[in-house]
Formats: sequence, C-alpha cells, structure tokens
Amino acid sequence: MGAAWQWFLYTTLPLPVILLFLLTFPGAQWVRRTVLRSTASIMSTRVSLGSSSFRLVYAFVFVVSVVFLSCTATCLRLQNEKDDADESLMSPAQRMQVLARRWRADRNWWISLFALVMWYLLARVAALCTKLHRLEEAQKAEKAK
Repeated sequence: MGAAWQWFLYTTLPLPVILLFLLTFPGAQWVRRTVLRSTASIMSTRVSLGSSSFRLVYAFVFVVSVVFLSCTATCLRLQNEKDDADESLMSPAQRMQVLARRWRADRNWWISLFALVMWYLLARVAALCTKLHRLEEAQKAEKAK
C-alpha cells in the first residue's frame, strides 16, 4: 500500500496545487496568458484506452474519487471494528496499534478529500480564467474599433 500512496501523493496532488497557485498568482498579462494556455492544454489532453478516448483530467478525477471512496470505506470499517472490540481487554500496545491504524486511515481520508477538492477547484478556476481572458480580449477588440 505504501507504493500506491506514494504514487497518489506525488502525481495526483502536486499538479492541481501548482496549477491553481500559478493561475491565481497575480502577474503580467503575458505570464497569465502563458499559464492559462499551458493549464488548458493539460486539462484538454486526451488519453486513448482501447476504442475510447477521454480527457486526462477525467482520469485523475476518477482515480482520486476511487481513492476517496476506498478511504471512506476503510475509515468506516475501522470505526465498526473499534465499536465491536472491548478496549478493557486490550494491552496498551494493542490499543495504540488500533488507534494508529485509525489515525492513519483518517489522515489518508483527509489527504484524498483534499486532492479531490483541488481537482474540482482547478477545473472551475481554469474555466473562469478562460472566460475572463476571452472577455478581456473582446473588450480590447471593442476598444480598438
């Protein structure tokens, strides 16, 4: 499970965080336009799987959603196990082991929720920035007339 979490943390989490930071960072017009163009190309990259083709962003959202649902199921399962177990019969080491497992599952749930929210925010902010860019270009063209 460690390798899967490493892949999840190092691929699905940094990309939306970095792109959101760059999209919302104030800067010169040409910098914003370049960041928006590169974000749009990343968001519109298509992946072919057999006879079907879909956007790469949908693949990331799907993976993050599956991880989130898996973490939710793990947290619920560990909560039920805790309710079923009699803590008075456990040694302190066993109790710490149960708590460590629950805390790890909770941490993973929050990380996966954060990743899911970041991908959603990236999609919305990129759409809003694209719309703003189009409106600014239309305004420039109207002023030039």
